[in-house]
Order: sequence, then structure tokens, then C-alpha cells
Amino acid sequence: MPAVTNASVLSTRFGEITVVTQGNRVVRVVLPGHDAPLAAPSDASERAATHIAQYLSRSRTQWNLDIAVPAGTPFQLAVWRALTAIPFGETRTYGQIAEAIGHPRAARAVGTACALNPVPLLVPCHRVVPAGGGVGNYAGGTAMKAALLGMEREVIAHAVSYTHLTLPT
Repeated sequence: MPAVTNASVLSTRFGEITVVTQGNRVVRVVLPGHDAPLAAPSDASERAATHIAQYLSRSRTQWNLDIAVPAGTPFQLAVWRALTAIPFGETRTYGQIAEAIGHPRAARAVGTACALNPVPLLVPCHRVVPAGGGVGNYAGGTAMKAALLGMEREVIAHAVSYTHLTLPT
């Protein structure tokens, strides 16, 4: 019996983002400008949409969601796993990801895997950039990608650090 699909739509400054869930797991994030399935929302899809809204409003830097990528080749799955290791506010080049997964000459294939990522934002393909500079392509558009990277850098720059704080004992 196929799993029931639910979807919640989030209006953002970029346009509508749709979060698709099956059961309690996020299986797809549809960025603005792409066709999204019509389905009733669920608690899980609403929770995931809230997480994304918090991220976009600079109040969330990590996910606490169950994510299930529905399909992918072994290469794509390796790329998507590597993307989840890129810390918030940092970037890697397509070549660095290719190297990290053991395919140092596959930078273009990494770009293709990023373009096919079914859960952008949650699996942060926006954090992968060209070695030659610029932001590169993005399913939500280059303006969205540049804004996401800028927002993450800004959040990190304004984060409070207590590494030099001395507290009374």
C-alpha cells in the first residue's frame, strides 16, 4: 500500500516553497518556480514548513526532521550525504565534494546530483559553489542561492561566542 502524501505550502520572499511528506518523513521540498503536488497538509508537513520558515527568518541553523530521500543512484546518494556535512554558513566547491566522495574528477556530476536533490534546503546543495567564484546554479534561482548564502554568513557573523567568557565558580 503506497504511503499517503501530504504537503504544506510556505509563502516566502522567494515565492512558495512546498514541503511534501509521507508519514512523518520529508520526502521532497519544492522550491519556487517548480510544480508542486497538491495534497492536504499534515502535522509532519506543517512542522517541516515551520522549520524552513524559522531557517529563512534566521532563527534556525539546523534541522530536527526525519528526511527520507525516495530514490537516487549510489553516486547521488554519496553526494547528498556529503552535502549534509557542510556546516551552516560554509561552502564547498563542486570539486571538493567530488574529492570527498572519492571521485575527484566528477565535479560536473556533483553539480548534476545537486540539481536533482529532492530535498533542497534540508540537504544543503545551495552551499556548493564553483571553484572559479560566483554562486553557480540553483533550482530556486541564483538570486535565492546568493541570498541563502548571504543570510547564513550573516547569522554566523552575528552569533554570540562565549569562548572567552569567564564565569564565577
